[in-house]
Amino acid sequence: MDQQLTLTEEIEINDEIDRQLLEEILLIVQNTNILPLVSFWGHQKLQIDKADEQFLKHVMLSINSLVKANALRRNYVKRKDDLVEEIKKDKSLSGTNIDILFNKVDAFILIEAFFGQIKTSLDLLAQSLKPIYGREFQTWKRKNNLSGMAIADTLATSIKNDIKPNAKPIVELIKYHSESITKIVAHRDDTVHYGKLKNVQGFRYSVKTKEIVPPLIKITETEVGYVDEYMLEVLKYIADFVQEFIITLLSNLLPDMKVAKHKDGQWGWVSGKGGEINGIFEYTKPDLPKA
Repeated sequence: MDQQLTLTEEIEINDEIDRQLLEEILLIVQNTNILPLVSFWGHQKLQIDKADEQFLKHVMLSINSLVKANALRRNYVKRKDDLVEEIKKDKSLSGTNIDILFNKVDAFILIEAFFGQIKTSLDLLAQSLKPIYGREFQTWKRKNNLSGMAIADTLATSIKNDIKPNAKPIVELIKYHSESITKIVAHRDDTVHYGKLKNVQGFRYSVKTKEIVPPLIKITETEVGYVDEYMLEVLKYIADFVQEFIITLLSNLLPDMKVAKHKDGQWGWVSGKGGEINGIFEYTKPDLPKA
């Protein structure tokens, strides 16, 4: 194939989630004032060269997976609307006296891929921890059937003693979110272990209302929601978690300093005096989102 001079367009921002991922979270780790500390930390504490490059690489890939998940969500919404119109024209609806369920592959593969990208993002986030704490994690590993708890346990017990206090806030963060993340990851695990989304119902024609009900998902034992609305909730939740994860991680590398946004909108180091305990910033528990 002949090579030609071309222009490559940057990843476009299509909605508020894309904006948060690409203009908010990504800029935290791309900041030129932050990365040198990661490099210095990795070299001084763990004798790891180019720790900043390793950390940046995995965080960028994690964020990219969320961008893909968001694109899959948008595509699902468009395809869902098209499929509803197609089903309305189906001849089997004429004269039926019972509800009919339509399991459309075009919709299901987008949902499955969405949850796959969510899990991939978490796995890559786990891999970003090696240049910070010296332990290698390939996946967002479970323990006691809770997603991420194997990581939290390792960071609490099996890293160098002099950096265990620095890891404590990230351990608390993972523990606090583990139950909610486990419920989200379970949908991806269904497709891997069972070959299908067990808790998702397809398009249903309701005889009572004469309408097509879009796919529903079982969120908890008592809660059911529309798939597209749940996907949006999941993305917002995971994006917020990733941002909090990165800020908490970085804010506990340098005593008396933490990562924050300046008045000019740029991320950098600010004095954290008054909010820390011996230079280690406590993890403040927020309200858990529905997801």
